[in-house]
Amino acid sequence: MTASTRTERYPFETIPFGWFSVGYQEEFPGGEVRPLKYFGRDLVGFRDDTGAMRVMDAFCPHLGAHLGYGGHVDGEDVVCPFHGWKFNTEGRCVDIPYSDRVNKLAKIRTYPVQELNGHVMVWWHPDDEAPKYEVPEVPELTSEDFLHHARRDWQINACMQELGENSVDLAHFKYIHGTDFVPKMESLEFDGYNQIMKSVQYFHTPRGTTEGHIDVNMYGRGMGTTRFTGIVETLLLTATTPIDEENSHVRFWFHVRKLGDERAESSVGDALVADVSKQVEEDIPVWENKVFLQRPALAKGDQVFIEYRKWCQRFIADSLKSGDVEPAGVADEG
Repeated sequence: MTASTRTERYPFETIPFGWFSVGYQEEFPGGEVRPLKYFGRDLVGFRDDTGAMRVMDAFCPHLGAHLGYGGHVDGEDVVCPFHGWKFNTEGRCVDIPYSDRVNKLAKIRTYPVQELNGHVMVWWHPDDEAPKYEVPEVPELTSEDFLHHARRDWQINACMQELGENSVDLAHFKYIHGTDFVPKMESLEFDGYNQIMKSVQYFHTPRGTTEGHIDVNMYGRGMGTTRFTGIVETLLLTATTPIDEENSHVRFWFHVRKLGDERAESSVGDALVADVSKQVEEDIPVWENKVFLQRPALAKGDQVFIEYRKWCQRFIADSLKSGDVEPAGVADEG
């Protein structure tokens, strides 16, 4: 039976299925078995001796030792620190050093892994179903025309649903972030497992007000791109991963188009990173202290929340779906 992720704070399934980052590629050096905590589970990630990434559940089925604390890599296998039981790439026990027989029932759950866009991506599905969509390669990450400018990282006491809804909530910019100009949404489209949003924003510059564009593409719930144009072309690669039912790990990676002037690149890039990071940190107190209303009173223009929630239902396993995700109705628009 699939375990529900409903809580008193969030009375709905808060951990969607999909591809999610468990870290940047360089965070997994060869031979090290690293403890991880995502999807409400204890996991380990490691590179085997061929350089391939592996992610599996953390606890040895023998007596429950955590492989991330003292476990080691042997060829393509991982070895438990407690009694030396060895498990292969499929999670099956292949050796018990003090026994001439292997326990064929001893198995650890393993997860599909791909290294993409600088991240180690893991496919999570509560029913262990195969991947249903692909995350594309982002060309700016390998382009000589862009600089890998900066990274930012947050662990936030709020579920992914709260963070995701913020992406379509342009009205809050005026009140939370104090912006003079509220971004104007040009289009919002949900295509299968992808979200595509285009908006216009105005930026203050020493030369006056400049019109810019913000194009957002989400490839599932776990990874997306935000492309800023208007001042200097910038790519923001976002990766959001559920830690458990009520906590999320957010990673931002900024890439700035080269201008041929290192000082200008650094100055403009630093300003954008600071502004975007400031906005996230202004949002965090709201996210961490609000309640989630399944049937909110809405106003004119709030239809985007209903559309977004419907899209999010695509990422809930069939075995966990229940109830109506739509609000009771829209508040009187006058």
